Amino acid sequence: QDDLCLPDRLRRQVEVLDRQPEVVAVGTWVYYIRPDGQRIGVVGMPINDYGTFLGTLLTSATPVAHPAVVFRRDAVLAAGGYDETFAPCEDYALWCALARRRLSVVTIPEPLVMLRIHEQQQSQRRAVFQQHNVHRAHEQLVGAFCTAQDGPLVSSLLRMDEAFWVRCRSRQEVRTALEAMDRFLETLRGTFHLSSREAANMTHRIHWWFARGAFVAILRQQRQSLPVYRFSLRGGVRMLRYPTVCLYPGCFLLAGFFAPRVQRVCVN
Repeated sequence: QDDLCLPDRLRRQVEVLDRQPEVVAVGTWVYYIRPDGQRIGVVGMPINDYGTFLGTLLTSATPVAHPAVVFRRDAVLAAGGYDETFAPCEDYALWCALARRRLSVVTIPEPLVMLRIHEQQQSQRRAVFQQHNVHRAHEQLVGAFCTAQDGPLVSSLLRMDEAFWVRCRSRQEVRTALEAMDRFLETLRGTFHLSSREAANMTHRIHWWFARGAFVAILRQQRQSLPVYRFSLRGGVRMLRYPTVCLYPGCFLLAGFFAPRVQRVCVN
């Protein structure tokens, strides 16, 4: 449509596909640009193996910008192609379908596409409906490896959405959800025969996301978030590089003193 490719984009992506036959899709980072073409910033995530790809999807995030993707057509068709019932997030649903088949998607960690931001984008006009379908696709992905009882709870926990904190109002209820989470992760490791590196990359993404979610929750005085914070610390000393990990203990102790305005500023 009105997005732009930089000159080396296709060549660089095809080179990755030629070098790595196990990879079925290659994305790139993107420049966000205004309608007049002025660059706003760079957006992208380092997705370099199946574990990182899967971990990103499990935290309900899109690992690659859809306009920046090149994929192997036969592999995508074999996975079912685009499911229009998930529009306007059929790209996220497709990535989930590929992940369930243990197919890898990676990104080139450089911006090779210029993505124009404007008010008429589907992600702007249909944001609520899009998020609803993201949740549907996410629950389908998680539910494929959970019991019917655990699936909705684990999916909500992984999204770190408000519905989870409404459902789990006590620390014991949160701990029960985390026990289901452990069972889920163990199933994934066995089902996909994850290497130690893939498993570490998958869980690191989850630990980081849980640390962020626990921090946002404690700013809202949701003190039952403590077990989620402790779960995030399983990521080891590397977690200390994230401000949310270091700030959580102090915020936990002082949560009762936060004025509502301060909470809104911090959360937003």
